[in-house]
Amino acid sequence: MVHSDLVIIDAGINETSNGITGDVAPEVSNMVKAIRPVPGGVGTLTTVILFENLIKAMELQINLGGDRMKAFDQTFRSFLEEQVQALRRQAAEV
Repeated sequence: MVHSDLVIIDAGINETSNGITGDVAPEVSNMVKAIRPVPGGVGTLTTVILFENLIKAMELQINLGGDRMKAFDQTFRSFLEEQVQALRRQAAEV
């Protein structure tokens, strides 16, 4: 039920002839306390979480993968950590 104290985080993504939209009807935004629209909703957070999980997976592989994986890791880990930090800053601004 939609009411004035409701906070909506729209995580749906639908591509239409008018562009990308969410699952929540636009007119609902006038009836609720707050709404996080699409685009601009949870996409940045999803990207940050994916990067964090990728780093965790690489850590597991490094512990099992020997010297070749360690050499690859030095460059790639720095790049990924920079991307995660940039995405966190971007998410904080939203």
